[in-house]
Amino acid sequence: MKKLFTIGLLLLCQLVAIAQKSNTHTVTVVTNPAGVCQIDLYYSSSPISHSSLEVSVGQQVNIGLKIITTGFVIDSLVADGIQIAENFFGGYGYSKSWHFEMPDHDVTVTAYLHYTPDLPPNPNESGWDEQTGSITVNNFTPGKLLDAIRKALNPDLYQADLSKVKAITVVGTLQANDLDVIIERQMKNLVYFDISRTTGLTRFPNFYEGNTRETLTTLLLPATINNIGNTAFSNFESLRSITIYATTPPHLEWDKLEGVPAGAVFYVPAESLPLYAEAEGWKDFDLQPITQGVHKLTVSMPSGTDIKQYKDMVLELVNTQTAQTRRYVLTAQTQYTFTNLIENTQYNIYIKNAREDILGSILAIEINKSDVQVTFSNLEQPRDITLQLIAPSGAVEGAAITWTDALGNYLATGATLTGQMEGARVIAKVKLGQQLGTQYVQPADTLITVGSSSIIHCPLSILPQVELTGTVTAISTDLPIRSANIAVTQQLNGLYPKTFTTTTDAQGRWTLTAFDAPTEITFSPQRGS
Repeated sequence: MKKLFTIGLLLLCQLVAIAQKSNTHTVTVVTNPAGVCQIDLYYSSSPISHSSLEVSVGQQVNIGLKIITTGFVIDSLVADGIQIAENFFGGYGYSKSWHFEMPDHDVTVTAYLHYTPDLPPNPNESGWDEQTGSITVNNFTPGKLLDAIRKALNPDLYQADLSKVKAITVVGTLQANDLDVIIERQMKNLVYFDISRTTGLTRFPNFYEGNTRETLTTLLLPATINNIGNTAFSNFESLRSITIYATTPPHLEWDKLEGVPAGAVFYVPAESLPLYAEAEGWKDFDLQPITQGVHKLTVSMPSGTDIKQYKDMVLELVNTQTAQTRRYVLTAQTQYTFTNLIENTQYNIYIKNAREDILGSILAIEINKSDVQVTFSNLEQPRDITLQLIAPSGAVEGAAITWTDALGNYLATGATLTGQMEGARVIAKVKLGQQLGTQYVQPADTLITVGSSSIIHCPLSILPQVELTGTVTAISTDLPIRSANIAVTQQLNGLYPKTFTTTTDAQGRWTLTAFDAPTEITFSPQRGS
């Protein structure tokens, strides 16, 4: 009756609390990265370009997202830590939109985006200079590079005179078959082929015998190349300059390059020259540093910044044309320099934590004819949170703590999680060690919203106890057995075994206090009994 009375009282308190609640709650929408989308919130016919709105419970809420920074794509919407998998669509002028019925609590919706070049679905315009025979192709479907070149020369693709082409520069994403442009027989005057600003290729292949290119003198390969065929250059009899932007020497099949034309020079990143000079298969060639057409980008943290807050986060450089990335792990330095950046390219810079949250960005940095220096104007303030186990006697230690984001993706281990943005939702998973696990109930996973407090308390409950009693009698006589050994073995929290022992009295009876857990009871008579 006491337990029933307590439950009734709790229900009464809950009803009173509900009656006092407001009938409106707040919808808040944020984007990651920030500032790349216009947010429209509305529950009538008139959208409001704002990130938060007071809405009545039960009212339909509409969210519209319009991408305003070219090159970003919406990956997902996450509402209060749960990924939205339905009613997520485009239309009505929005890149993505969603609608839902307002629940009886505040709602935070996060739209996650990533940067990717806006590649057109079909070949279109390309820069063709008939006087010099040079063409720059930056608008083509991967796998259709040759068609894009033909179309730039002549709308009727098969009337294009490819013999006019002397130099090709490509920007975009390539497929392996796009390299057939080099050995295209009709392009008999090609001397210069630059794919240094492309992505998509990791291997520069061997070309079949007979597919020679007598005219090609200059070849520039992108930083993405990490594998080169052992006879990749043997069919290019006039090749004299091979520029490779890979900072790590690409692997050479069979550990060698065969048939490289006499007098050919390999140009590699200046800072990587010692690596190439020691690498098997590379050290036998004429290696020179790249000095033309490349520049440095120096990135500085804001003055007065507490650098320790950003330690172990990532400084990411993203090529806006190819989406190639380069990264530094942040340390105690206040400046970081990216070298070997090709002229006439554009970059975005981000600072990201382990969750890939963006704490700062500098967009559309142009690398033209000189080195560039930039400084973050402001950075989001990262927060650290510490989970502290609280027993009835006070704070205790002795547990393994694993942190994940609200979707279950691993973030870190240890009592303290660093570098989080305010408002982020994370989960702390606690596994008690043996000492604590045999005294306290294993805590449930804890969903935490990162806020101003740096210490999060996790209270521990003492394992509930029960009193066990019994009587031991002989099967043959049904008489009590005196001084029999009783062993009660339990598996506490499903992990840790613990055994309690006692003996029976003159009437064969025994009593033992143990925990409320899966239990196995055994007994054995005293020796000589």
